[in-house]
Amino acid sequence: MLLTSSSWPCQNPQRLRHPQTRKVVTVNYGDRREEVIPLKVILIGLDHRTQWEDRTGDLRALLARIVGECGVELIAEEAYKLPTTIGFRLACRTNIPWIDIDMTDAETQEAGIREELTGRPHGPLLKGDGKMVDTVGYLPHADALREEHWTKKVIQYRVSSSLSLCGLLHLGPFAAKLRSRGCTVNELNVCDQDWYKQAFGSCQVVEENGRRWCEFPVK
Repeated sequence: MLLTSSSWPCQNPQRLRHPQTRKVVTVNYGDRREEVIPLKVILIGLDHRTQWEDRTGDLRALLARIVGECGVELIAEEAYKLPTTIGFRLACRTNIPWIDIDMTDAETQEAGIREELTGRPHGPLLKGDGKMVDTVGYLPHADALREEHWTKKVIQYRVSSSLSLCGLLHLGPFAAKLRSRGCTVNELNVCDQDWYKQAFGSCQVVEENGRRWCEFPVK
């Protein structure tokens, strides 16, 4: 399900704030069974600059509305080495736990993907219509490991509702991994919002010939 700014998955947000209303279910992962708290994740994909800069103020308003209406108990972000994010500032104002779910340099080194991440493909691309765009490529192996790490970190907090933010390139794959662990996920692509397009232009994920990459307007 893709969220629009006017359709939030919160019929009774107050219930999510009380631990006594949480249910524990058993999920079968094939080789093991595990008791988990059903987790609703509102997953936002965006460009990382907007994640901390938010020149228009629209992201701040969007996140505040989600937190206010959806009983969010945790804000989780792919935010390693980013300046203080809008989500972090909101968490401080609302007294909601905040975590950076991304892997550190030491963790990527230990996982054997540090070199692959350093060599991530990126650069300008001339489109067929003559327009020039900047691109950032998806790494099927390294990024999948990172997204698995994010999934485990979100789930381990054992909350009922999480607002999670990640780079647009990861929106679909991260959502799929969360769902595979029994989470209910509602996706919102910030770059599809009218306010974003008017302020920053078109930003989209492209999949072609087995490759996946993100295209941004040339700065």
